[in-house]
Amino acid sequence: MNHNIFYISNKKTLKNKIILIINIQKDIKKELIELLINCNSKIILLEKSINKTSMYYDKLCKNKKYIYVYFIDFLIATNKDYYKFSKSIYFNFGRIDGIIYDIPKLCKQTLFEQQKLEEFYKIMNINFYTKLIIIKSLIPLIKLSKSPSIIFTTHNINIPKTYWNAYIYANTSLQILIKFLQ
Repeated sequence: MNHNIFYISNKKTLKNKIILIINIQKDIKKELIELLINCNSKIILLEKSINKTSMYYDKLCKNKKYIYVYFIDFLIATNKDYYKFSKSIYFNFGRIDGIIYDIPKLCKQTLFEQQKLEEFYKIMNINFYTKLIIIKSLIPLIKLSKSPSIIFTTHNINIPKTYWNAYIYANTSLQILIKFLQ
């Protein structure tokens, strides 16, 4: 898979920017972190567990002044946890200039009528409701930036895969949310 999608016409555009990275795939995350560090951006990683950051441990230690890591378990977090996270960002950084957020798939390909409601709920929760709550809690911080950006990465849902079910619903819901944010 080719991820040479990171092109910056002028590195100064990202200098001293505060970028929140949430749930990005590991192969993209490595390139993205290196790019942002080379541009002298500050990076906030929001991760589910320490295990996800272990592969970046060396890079994190070398660049402590550029990278900050927060942990929230997206499956059990409440609105209060996300607002607490937002408050922590405000006290430590004062604003957020950009958010980069990946949408994981997390679903077994199955017929709609065979998909368990618990799995459907989990997929909708991780792929839509969590993003809605996080973005809503961070809007005041984004508004403090002179040129804010929110980037969602996802699979191409214009060509839905057979049996993706809840993932398709979550992505469609997210696209509607994005329209409201514009």
